[in-house]
Amino acid sequence: MTERLGIFGGSFSPPHAGHLHAADVFLHQMQLDKLLIIPAHISPGKQEQKGISPEDRLDMCRLAFAGLPHTEVSDIEIMRGGQSYTVDTLQALAKPGRKLFVLCGTDTALSLDRWHLPGVLFKMAEFVCIRRLDDPTFLQRFEACNKQYAARFGHTVTLLQAPAHPVSSTAVRAALAVGEAPAELAPEVLAYIKQNGLYRS
Repeated sequence: MTERLGIFGGSFSPPHAGHLHAADVFLHQMQLDKLLIIPAHISPGKQEQKGISPEDRLDMCRLAFAGLPHTEVSDIEIMRGGQSYTVDTLQALAKPGRKLFVLCGTDTALSLDRWHLPGVLFKMAEFVCIRRLDDPTFLQRFEACNKQYAARFGHTVTLLQAPAHPVSSTAVRAALAVGEAPAELAPEVLAYIKQNGLYRS
């Protein structure tokens, strides 16, 4: 029997309700046997927040996703160090009898052809997208991208059926910087942030 392993990577700085919603939908709609939450060591194209270590993000993820069944937080990319490329993670997790699924957001789904080794990525895993914003133009752009992916790589991205859950990590960090307690954060994550003095302006 083939194991269905889901991969949800990102900065998770900090992990919030939008991330938890996406993980839950991904887990159930794709009928995953197991879901790995993988905080990046350094996400390509993203700037690190000063004073927030990879270990902090790993600990916050463990708190945020603790209640989600069949879900584990992995330090595979943090332990590897350097830039966190998805292709390296897929190669490390691939094995006979296992099918890999990768969750991505709308921006990523529309730009997978610009990722590192996209042809290899599409061969190694099925990419799955969840909408973050209720953008009326998204479906048209998504379908156009899928036509290009099918022509170039012989694969397309699967779209999860779920309402948009517009939570912005940037907005959450901005609220934390002025001493607010964003409702999008789990109490355990908020307590960790306060205890360790994270995201202060």
